[in-house]
This record gives sequence, C-alpha cells and structure tokens, in this order.
Amino acid sequence: MYNYRPMTADDVFLVAEIERKCFTDAWSVAMFVDILHEDNQLFYIIEDDGKIIAYAGMLLVLDEAQILNVAVDDEYRRRNIGQKLMKLLFAKGRSLGMTRFTLEVRESNLPAVCLYKKLGFYEVGKRPNYYTKPSEAAILMDYDCGPDGTDFFDDTVENGIFDDIEDFGSLDDF
Repeated sequence: MYNYRPMTADDVFLVAEIERKCFTDAWSVAMFVDILHEDNQLFYIIEDDGKIIAYAGMLLVLDEAQILNVAVDDEYRRRNIGQKLMKLLFAKGRSLGMTRFTLEVRESNLPAVCLYKKLGFYEVGKRPNYYTKPSEAAILMDYDCGPDGTDFFDDTVENGIFDDIEDFGSLDDF
C-alpha cells in the first residue's frame, strides 16, 4: 500500500540511498539533514508497505517554489509515482500561496523533461556544465500559475489528485 508523508530526519539515510541510485551527483545525508532544518522547505516521501520508494522536495521563497529533488527508486518507476509527487508538491505549494514553480533538470534526463513538459513546465534557459559526473547542462524550467490563481492543477486537486492510486491517501491526511 502506498502512503505519503513529510520527510523526517529518520528518513535521510534511506532517502540518500535512493538519491545515490538515481543521480551521479547525489546529495549527501548531511545535505538532506541540513535542508530539513530550513523553515521554508517541504519534502515528502512515498512508502510502499513501510519501505521508502520515492521522495521530492522544494524550497519556498515569497510566492515562488523551487523544486529541488524528485526521485523514484528504480523498481517503482513507470507507475506514475513521479507525476504524483509533482502534483503533491504543486498542491501543497499552491495551498501556501505559491504562484510560480521552477526547477532544473539534467539535459539528458529525457523522461523527467517529458514529465515536466506534460505537467505544463516550459524551458526558460540552460546552465552549461551545471551537472558533474558527467559534465552536462541543466535545462531551467518554469511553471507560472494563472493570473486569477487558476491553472492546470486546480481541477485535479479539487477532484482528488491521487484517484488513480486508491491507497495513496489524500491531501487531508497530514
């Protein structure tokens, strides 16, 4: 059964293990511990029967959310969990007044780039040599919410963003 909840310091060792599997320039345990002490962060994990299988997080500054990490363990990919994490971040950010979401993604990470575009993000630029191991550009992507506060995600939030995974929980479960 899938469940999600805010990430805690007790989760960082398992989260860092997923991070190392997913990224060549992975965050360390200390980096996760440090970010969790920030007042302006939201990090969530997804569990499958108590096993951490994915996580995502963002920093909130004024009305802008910078999505920092989205990762799904290899054996759980291609089950729309990454998309659910993005929608969770979006719903939580919107509930806190965020009107703009930004992220950086490795240029060669085509599955992630496609997901972000599917969700309405658009490319605003590149940072050459941003990533290491190997050196590669980052694609900078933004999502701006509608001027009247409405956007692509409003309808999905109102109608239950997790409806297609029945046991995933609801936004009211916190």
